[in-house]
Amino acid sequence: MTASNTRTRAWFRSRISLTSNLMNKVVMAWKTKFVLTIISPSEIPCVALTAQSTMHCLINFVEAKVTANDKPVKGVKTSNVIIDAIRNLLVSPLHPNGNHKRDVIPFPVIVFFHDGGFSLLNTDSRGYNEV
Repeated sequence: MTASNTRTRAWFRSRISLTSNLMNKVVMAWKTKFVLTIISPSEIPCVALTAQSTMHCLINFVEAKVTANDKPVKGVKTSNVIIDAIRNLLVSPLHPNGNHKRDVIPFPVIVFFHDGGFSLLNTDSRGYNEV
């Protein structure tokens, strides 16, 4: 076994340990926690392939999709804004429902950049939206 293989295995073991520790502390729906436990970092090398790969196409085929919601779901409206149609690059802004009288202070703006290449989930994936 080469040194790079040993380092890679150690890195994945540390990621798996980190994921299991976080899953025990995070409060979320049991279905979401179950799916995220199955799709752990240990699975990423198996499916982190190019967009044309068989595995990637299979995942996109069986993955549950959701559409943008104009009506608030759990207090949040969503939309999809295409930035670059050639690369299928889009942004999914989340808009909190601020129709309550007590909401006199403006909402803060939070910008989240996902730099993972969406090897497993897309912005229209149900699992991505659940989290």
